[in-house]
Amino acid sequence: MKVKSDCILRVLQSLYDLKQAAQDWHDCCVTALSELDFAQCAADSCLLIHKSKEIILLLYIDNIVIICKSLSNIKWFKHEFQCVFKVKNLRKMKRILDIQITCNRKTWILQMNQTHYLHDVLERLNMKQDKHKTTDFSMNEYDALLRSCLESNHTAAR
Repeated sequence: MKVKSDCILRVLQSLYDLKQAAQDWHDCCVTALSELDFAQCAADSCLLIHKSKEIILLLYIDNIVIICKSLSNIKWFKHEFQCVFKVKNLRKMKRILDIQITCNRKTWILQMNQTHYLHDVLERLNMKQDKHKTTDFSMNEYDALLRSCLESNHTAAR
């Protein structure tokens, strides 16, 4: 493209490799999601909630994790989102933010594991030979997370 020497060009879109691109995508995505009645969690701007459909979204760069009890609500979201953006379904999530995810759909148990990260840390600190054991940390993730975010949004709105 030829440009006159005394002209300035305005960039209309962020380039993928620039630092600002991730923030611009996040802002654009949040704007589109707010039009679908999603609200950002006051505690974390990457967490969005659709109150009436009980959908929780986690945005991380160009990935979106959908958490919802209702398959029909998930299908609704995917359809609406695809009307605005080009979407690629990566299917079952196995890892996000270097956290391994295991989901047992029969028992409704979601496990998040960073064992590989802990092994790396122990190795770097020369503690690999020390005794360590796994622990179970049980919580009612979905309902507690939804309640917490809804309460923080309600508090922030006051």
